[in-house]
Amino acid sequence: MNSKIPSYIIPIIIIIICFSSLIGLSLYKSYFKPVQEGLETRIMREDGKLVKRRKKKSIREGLDDPVGDAIRESIENTKRTFEQAGESLKKSFAIFDEVTKGFKKMSNFFNSIGDIFSYIPRLFQYLAWYIGHVFDNITQAFLYIPTIFQWVGSYITGGMKFITNFNKCFGWYILDIIGQICYSPFKFIFWLFNLQSLEKLLWEIAESIDCTVKKYTKYHLIHYSDSIIDRCYSFCPDEFPKFPDLDWRFNPPTLHLDTDW
Repeated sequence: MNSKIPSYIIPIIIIIICFSSLIGLSLYKSYFKPVQEGLETRIMREDGKLVKRRKKKSIREGLDDPVGDAIRESIENTKRTFEQAGESLKKSFAIFDEVTKGFKKMSNFFNSIGDIFSYIPRLFQYLAWYIGHVFDNITQAFLYIPTIFQWVGSYITGGMKFITNFNKCFGWYILDIIGQICYSPFKFIFWLFNLQSLEKLLWEIAESIDCTVKKYTKYHLIHYSDSIIDRCYSFCPDEFPKFPDLDWRFNPPTLHLDTDW
């Protein structure tokens, strides 16, 4: 299958051939240059006579080498050219890197602007909710004040009823105390032998019997009558009202910005 050589390869091949030829020529002249005869010298033979002997001298001695100088200069120029090209490329890449960083910072800047504009509606939405939440807390605080007065009123009413009926209920209170004292040994035994469940069962049976007796006789068997309970044991003030759970924390949405610009 025929393959076509790319056009940009041909000049490269020609340059390589030229450089190879010049380098080969320089090496040939350096190591394979012929020498010529000249500069006679006198030496003594073995028989004692002086004779003339010609000494070989390189033709290159004392002569210039323009081809070698041209090759060396060409190599130095080529080296300087590549070094300058490398420096230029390095500066070009540095400039390109700075331009890329500039575009990245510009992109981060516009992204930050977009984040700010998207944050503003969320912030106003939270502020509107928080203002409503503040008014709700204020409303709960004002509604809590009447419950305090109601608790104080119930406490005063029960206390006055207890004081006015104390002389009529004193005997029942004494009887109740005596009953608790008499029941204490049994209660201690139940506690000592861990029989509280049995105690609870016995009291449930007693309550059931008491309800049955009251149903048919209108009297309690183990309790005071309803009139005595209402007059002497109905002092039960309301529990102190629980404070409302007011949340005043302010937690607006956070804004995360990329400040690398």
